[in-house]
Amino acid sequence: MRIGIDVTASIYSGTGVASYYRSLVPELVKQGKGCDFVLLGYAMRRFSDLLLANKKFFFPPRLMEILWNKLHIIPVETFTGNLDIFHAWDYLQPPVRKAKIVTTIHDLTTIKFPLYHRDSTVEAQSNRLRWVRREANLILADSLATKQDIIELLGVPETKIKVVYLAAGEQYKEFRIKNPEFRIKEIARLKKKYGIGGEYFISVGTLEPRKNLKRVIEAFVVIRHQPSTINHQLVIVGRAGWGENLPQANNVKLLGLVSDEDLPGLYAGSMGLLYPSLYEGFGLPILEAMTVGCPVLTSDRGSLAEVAGGAAVLADPENVESIAWGIESLIKDRKKLISRGLKRSENFSWKNTAKEILSVYKSLC
Repeated sequence: MRIGIDVTASIYSGTGVASYYRSLVPELVKQGKGCDFVLLGYAMRRFSDLLLANKKFFFPPRLMEILWNKLHIIPVETFTGNLDIFHAWDYLQPPVRKAKIVTTIHDLTTIKFPLYHRDSTVEAQSNRLRWVRREANLILADSLATKQDIIELLGVPETKIKVVYLAAGEQYKEFRIKNPEFRIKEIARLKKKYGIGGEYFISVGTLEPRKNLKRVIEAFVVIRHQPSTINHQLVIVGRAGWGENLPQANNVKLLGLVSDEDLPGLYAGSMGLLYPSLYEGFGLPILEAMTVGCPVLTSDRGSLAEVAGGAAVLADPENVESIAWGIESLIKDRKKLISRGLKRSENFSWKNTAKEILSVYKSLC
């Protein structure tokens, strides 16, 4: 079986979609013995970052968007040769000659929250989803919540959708099993590196409105009026997004994008992850935090409650008081939440994810 996978998204460091391909593809190749994998990538400014690709092209993604999403010309086999399966990523949908099409839909935020995106992104996704509805043989959804969105918003039959959960990257599991002395030293090193003093909470994700960081900051200001948390910091990790001017507040520190190697220790050193996003297709930071023993606060709805599975504090993401109450619960029930989170994280692995997706490929041939 010859399988083509578009791995271009792996170049966008600091995003969930990059983590998806960087973790999934090596495991697919490892388990898919007897399969021939053609890993397609295209870029210009980030051409050197196409480390996963074994078929690289010096093309701008914007050009491919016009050719594939808008005009829907030039079959992907033009670049890969003949394929049995082509797995498209969640931004571009090329035509094919004969290959069966598997496509991943991580979320439908451009449909549910178009005002939170650039007009160009909404247009690109609208064009892409038109072809997904018509041509995809099978759609992979990250969660049951996303599957339901696909059914309701795109009108895709349930039989054409397969839910396959994601997992935390191996670096989180590796950090967890390190000896306590190493973890303590690493956390101290990272706090010094990033100028973090004392106790802190952490928020992780691209800085954009649906991440709900304004309310997180407002809730943090509320809890800092209490004597027990007056010196705590809120550390926000994530690449710059769009449409988000965060309010100024004392003890709030923006780190920007940090390396994948530093994230496990930053999670582990915190009092808890604050992740009451308004909408996610999955919510990888939840599992990343749980895997290293960091308690989690997240939203009480959609995929986030689904992934948390009773192992996190759930809050109403549209209510600052609810988020503030949740932060207090993180402190109060810290040990119990860490234990539950560690147990919950063991239900997810990239090994299982790859196994399920390989089964999908085989079912179509």
